[in-house]
Amino acid sequence: MLKNEFYPEFKSKYQKKTRKSKVDTRLQDINRVLLRLSITLIHFVFFKIVEQGDIDNIFTKMRNTLILLLSYDMYVLRAGTKKYYKVSGLIFFLCFLLIPIIHTLTKEICYDSIYFYHFAAQIIFILNSVYYFILMDYKPTKQYTEKDILKLEESINISNKNTPSMNYGYSSMIIGVILLSSRFQNISSVFCFLSISIIFFICIPRIQENMEIHKSVGKTFLFLTFIFYLLCKTNRLLSLVFLGFTGFFYLFYTIMMNCE
Repeated sequence: MLKNEFYPEFKSKYQKKTRKSKVDTRLQDINRVLLRLSITLIHFVFFKIVEQGDIDNIFTKMRNTLILLLSYDMYVLRAGTKKYYKVSGLIFFLCFLLIPIIHTLTKEICYDSIYFYHFAAQIIFILNSVYYFILMDYKPTKQYTEKDILKLEESINISNKNTPSMNYGYSSMIIGVILLSSRFQNISSVFCFLSISIIFFICIPRIQENMEIHKSVGKTFLFLTFIFYLLCKTNRLLSLVFLGFTGFFYLFYTIMMNCE
């Protein structure tokens, strides 16, 4: 009798708790998408600034500093792994040897095509970045034994080969940045833009994840407000695009939760 009396109350509490957990998870994913979108828009504003020209040879003077920053950035992220040498070697190969060739080949492409391909590449980067960090959230910690991990993988039917990777995102990002850099006339500007972009797209998403901005409504709101303010000061059209996407995603989230 007692079980029947308390069961509905327990069931309702369990359902509320499960529903709240789903809301938090979905909201975190939406926050991640908006945070990555803000990165791409700010990067495009940076492109428009660099496109105005290398005033007083600023980028030529920055070259050595950027080489050191890029080396340090790649070392911090890849130190202790074999991938460090491959990735850093590939980046420097692109920066020093391939940029003049790619710059010449892509110079004849019109602006509309450049922007379209860059936009498509940024969508791939955003989706891959969000998917990567979502999987990283569910990655077992080191305190689990190997047997526990194998049992867990068998129970949820996840193959060992399905490990999270940012290969597609980083590749598309580099392609998009190279296409944008073809609009510059100065090779120093191209090199500096590519170097800063690589540091930009690798570091900032990881900083956002380490600070767990997506898990806090307040932090996300402050960050998005700051980005919106910067966009309003630099490019009104991008600020309206950012505001429209933000409103769409949160409206979609609200409708989705009310339909359940």
